[in-house]
Amino acid sequence: MFEICGHSVPNFLPTLSIRILLQLPVSAQLKASGSSLHLILQQLLTSSTKNMGVKSFINELETKISPGRLFKALITESPEIVPKFNKPIKSIEIVEGHGFGVGCIFLTHFNEGLPFKYVKHRIDEIDTQNYVCKYTLIEGDVLGDKLEKICHELRLEASADGGCVLKSKAELHAKAGVELDDEEIKAGKEQALNVYKACEEYLAANPHVCA
Repeated sequence: MFEICGHSVPNFLPTLSIRILLQLPVSAQLKASGSSLHLILQQLLTSSTKNMGVKSFINELETKISPGRLFKALITESPEIVPKFNKPIKSIEIVEGHGFGVGCIFLTHFNEGLPFKYVKHRIDEIDTQNYVCKYTLIEGDVLGDKLEKICHELRLEASADGGCVLKSKAELHAKAGVELDDEEIKAGKEQALNVYKACEEYLAANPHVCA
């Protein structure tokens, strides 16, 4: 709690409340006196504004599949492998850049009869030695009229038994004025986990793939 003019103020305040506090005369006095409280309020405002319209989910999966094979199947060899275990996907192709390097854009087409036709992803960061990839969904009807983009992060951590622990995070960035539905977030989380499990099953049944 903070003390402002004898009143207790909680650490977290709604964005509007922080803006009002910063506009009060007492705020100017605090700033002029070099008080750290004014700086704290500004930081809270920046943080709360930055996080508005962004929701995320995290998945974790322990698997017997080695991180090298799984990374190939999900990332570097995905155009060949993913359509084999993820039935809604018709094809994946690189449309900008060479290989799965930073800045490359790959286009995913969905099979007919589905509500979505395509999506485009951009590789933002990739580390093939440590099995880390960050990529962003930048275009496609999946975004609809609610989302600007979806930022993904995939990490594969080797296990002592030769398998790995898959850790993924997705950040959904809503368009201005849009509030994302928690049920939709939950559905996206489950769908992503099902894709990882399908990949695991496919690689387990086909040990020569991505070996």
